[in-house]
Amino acid sequence: MPRWLRLIRGMIGTGLAFAVGGAAIVGTIGLGFWMFGDASLFGVAGVAARSAVLSFGIGVVFSGALALLARGRSFEKLSVKAFAALGGAVGLAAWTAMGLNGAFSAWSLDTALVNLALLTGIGAGSAAATLLVARRARSAHRTGKVTERLDAVYGAEAGRADDTARSAAKQTVRRADW
Repeated sequence: MPRWLRLIRGMIGTGLAFAVGGAAIVGTIGLGFWMFGDASLFGVAGVAARSAVLSFGIGVVFSGALALLARGRSFEKLSVKAFAALGGAVGLAAWTAMGLNGAFSAWSLDTALVNLALLTGIGAGSAAATLLVARRARSAHRTGKVTERLDAVYGAEAGRADDTARSAAKQTVRRADW
């Protein structure tokens, strides 16, 4: 697969991860307003869905910025603080773009501050969570825990079949490179 196609796949995957994280954060906060305030359940679901769409865009932009700034470094070499700062900066950029497109005149000061906190928090929190999940997945794959889990769930033959398929794919790639 060409590098640019892997980059686009990663950007879309990061966008989806941010969308799930953003909807979960806003939905959880909204459930508090539903249970203890005067918000309707459909209103909370609508706000969570809108935040998922916005978070997807934040995740795609974050991933593109990360591709430019990380320059091929592994996840282990990247700091969680830098990831969170970049995610928060992208959330701040999204808030600023919304404001410059007319939201500043439509928002009250309270609404603007809540949106600022939500967008930067969603960006920073989703970025940090994405890095931690990626590190954990990579370490589990390197230590063979993925194959152990397949063995535990599907039996030892599933793990061996996975290893056989992986080695066959590596041989095919080696033959194609030759």
